Amino acid sequence: MMEPRPFDAPSEWNFELKRSHKVKCRCSATSLSVGFNRQLPLYLDVVTLPHLNRSGEFLQLDRPNIRRVVYELKPESMADASGYAEFRDYLIQGRNGHARAGAASEMEPQGFKIFILPPGQAARQLGYKGDHMVAVLRSR
Repeated sequence: MMEPRPFDAPSEWNFELKRSHKVKCRCSATSLSVGFNRQLPLYLDVVTLPHLNRSGEFLQLDRPNIRRVVYELKPESMADASGYAEFRDYLIQGRNGHARAGAASEMEPQGFKIFILPPGQAARQLGYKGDHMVAVLRSR
């Protein structure tokens, strides 16, 4: 589950969302959990697409000592709405009939893996009940 976010914690993050080096949109992210005191990347390049039905495994939900910082993602502007919706639908529809998450490695040198989840059951496991994508920064 998410830890409540203190009011004084920095909570905004804007970045460019890419899929295999191709820009999809710009996202505005709002922290739904505790503040994060590390440098956040200016872009996320989704390079792998793990099966969403294995989210418990790649998010390591069975390990309570693993840190997970959750951000709600929205299009940064109206111009980004179409690319955002296209990427969200791409994750939901998945490949070969299997919904996917997006995985990015920009924060691996800092000890974190980043997963982008579409709205739905996997995001609800983290306490998110909204209709937007979420980014989960998971410690190793």
